[in-house]
Amino acid sequence: MPWDTPVPVVVWALICIPPGVRAILKPPADKLSASLLALDTLLLNLYFASTAPWAVVNYYLRALPFLL
Repeated sequence: MPWDTPVPVVVWALICIPPGVRAILKPPADKLSASLLALDTLLLNLYFASTAPWAVVNYYLRALPFLL
């Protein structure tokens, strides 16, 4: 499977978005769980940004200034 396709973005979305949505809709009760969830999300995003080809990452990030 070539990694220059949108596959890495789909994999990232399936792994990172559900925990974030769950944290927003139902926040963790204790501080440790909230910290671990935030750390997990940060590490997954850093891993994705460092392993995905820049052509794929930049293609989807080009709309970021408009969204912000």
